[in-house]
Amino acid sequence: MRKVFYIVICGLICFLPVSCSFMSKYDPGFIQRAQNLKHLKLIKKGMTKQEVLTIMGEPQRYGKIQQTNIWFYYTVWDWADAAVSEIECTPLVFENDQLIGWGLAFYRNYTHRDWLFNTNKIFSKENLGK
Repeated sequence: MRKVFYIVICGLICFLPVSCSFMSKYDPGFIQRAQNLKHLKLIKKGMTKQEVLTIMGEPQRYGKIQQTNIWFYYTVWDWADAAVSEIECTPLVFENDQLIGWGLAFYRNYTHRDWLFNTNKIFSKENLGK
């Protein structure tokens, strides 16, 4: 039983470097995604664009909604098409050159906040006559 256990462990140890080299060879964004995920853990709300740029490096995409800047960093491999889409990225949202939040959920809530607030006003008790 011990012999089988050691053989399995040795096999796994031998397979690990091969699997990592396979991923980096056939998925060129593997290293970049890993670095971006690691660096995302270092950012904090309130950081300036320059501070985020120093930690994260240049974003893959930029966006702008009125006075808000959105930077997109490649973090998820969704399609093997060699193109980086917004769905494969983590958005970082800046207002007045300060980081106010990041992540897909924050980005979606932020970009739809006017609609959400207006919907709450429309369906308020006063407007429904109750």
